This record gives sequence, C-alpha cells and structure tokens, in this order.
Amino acid sequence: MGRLFKRGKKYYVDVYKTKTDRLRRSVGTDRRVAEQVLKDVEVKIIKGEYLGIYEDKKITIKDFSGEYLSYMETQVTPKSFRRAKDMIHQHLIPNFPQYLSKITTKDVEGYIGSRLQKIEPASVNREVTRLKHLLNKAVERRYISKNPIEEIKPLKEPPGRVRYLDEDEFQLLLSGCKDHWLEPLIFISLNTGLRRSELLQLGWKKNVDLKNNRITLFKTKNNKMRSVALNETLSGLLRKFPRRIDTDLLFPNITGDMVSMAFRRLCQQIGIKDFHWHDLRHNFASYLAMNSYDIRTIQELLGHSDIRMTIRYSHLSPKHLQNAVNSLDTLFVKMGSANQETVMK
Repeated sequence: MGRLFKRGKKYYVDVYKTKTDRLRRSVGTDRRVAEQVLKDVEVKIIKGEYLGIYEDKKITIKDFSGEYLSYMETQVTPKSFRRAKDMIHQHLIPNFPQYLSKITTKDVEGYIGSRLQKIEPASVNREVTRLKHLLNKAVERRYISKNPIEEIKPLKEPPGRVRYLDEDEFQLLLSGCKDHWLEPLIFISLNTGLRRSELLQLGWKKNVDLKNNRITLFKTKNNKMRSVALNETLSGLLRKFPRRIDTDLLFPNITGDMVSMAFRRLCQQIGIKDFHWHDLRHNFASYLAMNSYDIRTIQELLGHSDIRMTIRYSHLSPKHLQNAVNSLDTLFVKMGSANQETVMK
C-alpha cells in the first residue's frame, strides 16, 4: 500500500489513498518513527483516514437523519424533538437532496430566499441553525471533514414581543383573578417567570421544596436543570395550596390550551388588552430589570442559554428611564445656582 524512502537526512512516507490519489509527506529523520508513521497511515487509509484527514462519505441528510434524530431525542424535550423532526423531514430533506459535503453556501442562500417568501426571518434562522447543527454532528462523526456552510450568518430579526403590565394593570390582574381557578398559576408565573409547560409539570415531591423555598425544574426547554427561589408571597401561597392524594401534580388534568384560553377570557373581562399568558414571563423579567437586577441574574432565573434573549425580555419601562434621567437634577442642585447659570450660557 505504501513505502518509506529517504532523501538526504529525512524519511518520507509515500502512499496511495486510491489508485490515483497519492500522498507523499516528510516524517522526520528517525527511521523507527518513520516506520511507525507509515503503519499508522496505512491503518487510517483502511478506515478512510490519512494523517488527520478523512474522506467525505457519500451520505445525504435523509441518510443521516435517523442517526441525528436518535441523538437529539436524548438531548431535548419531547416537544423540541418533534419540532426538529418535522423541520428535517418537511423542509431540509426535500430541499437538500445532495450529499452533505456537496451542500454549498449558494444552496443555503437560495433556500433562505425561498423560505423568506413564506415565513418570518426568525423561523428561517431556526431552520438554518438546525441544518448547521446537523452538519456539525456529521463532522463530529467523521462523515464529512468540515461543515460546508459554517460561514452563513443569521438574518437580522425584528425585536420580539415585550409586553408587560403597568402598575394599574398589575393591580387589575391581581384583583380580577381572585378566586379564579387560574389564580395560583398566575401567581406562580408572576413570581418565578416559569413557562406554561414548566408550570403544568410541577410536582410536590419532584419539584417543590418549601423547606428551602425553592422550585427545581428537571425538564426545561433547553433540557437543563434550573432552580428558582420562592419569595415569601409565593411560599405562603403554596403552603396553603390544597394537595390531592391521587397525584403528585400541582395542576393535574389542565392543558396548556385550557390555560391560554381561560386567561384570554379573563383579560377581556377585566379590561386588560393585548396581553397573553407568555407575557407574564415578560413581566417577571421586566420588573426585575426595573429593580436594578443584573442581566446575568435574570438570565439564570429565566433559564436562557443565550443572553440576547434575556436582554429582549429585560427592557426598561419609559417611566423607569425618565426616573433615571430625573436623578441628574440632584447634580445640578449640588453645583449651585452660579454653576447652573454658567452651564446655561
């Protein structure tokens, strides 16, 4: 398969990867080392590799999808897995029938252009991100030598929804949900920022620790464990909350659709406009930001893997910004009237 030869003081490996693909490389001045390198190269050629380089396999997204999805199923929640599976089968496989190593930036740019005619930039970014992740996994498993579209940049996305309650609306919601079956769900969401799916999965033994005033989540959107502290308001509510003997769940037999529909009707009845269930999570993050808590703390409480999502949630209200500017008034008071006149000139 290969041979070793010497030229001057250096030994060279000379091998054929295929009948027409030849590899010749210097491997140093020590013959024993050179002989070992030759053996290693021959083994790697048998495996489809040579000197750290390996041959791209003739495999498509369709061929690789089963292996990739088997991996994803162990890494994400069932809901996220279903989305990934649908995205791959409905969009990526039909639009990228070529071998993985043959997918080009031009192919992806064409795909982006066609998808933008049907869906928003954020959705296109998610599909391209899924394609990149699939290709990265193919690289890790040595089906291809490199990700052919790693240079593709995400599209610019418009700012996401950032609705939260002002003080009057907040009081209106608290009084309006009193004695409503949604009341405990609303209180937990306002005080923890938990997602709807996380709320409905809460179990007394599994998640709630009233002794240490904590809720620990083991099933989250990004499949990472997260712990959220309970304040006195929420701790007191949970201590009085009735428990059922037939289930460990706090909210059994309640679906996400039931919560969203009932909340929409409640908001209509009490006069809060354009406010959805997920906006309670926005409200939690925004109030923390307005009370001067740092972004990293809010990120951890929300369970975001990307801090850019936290920044979107933790915007400040116009009133809070006005208060910040008004605080400069004290500076001019300290300067004295004489200095103020100088500044005005």
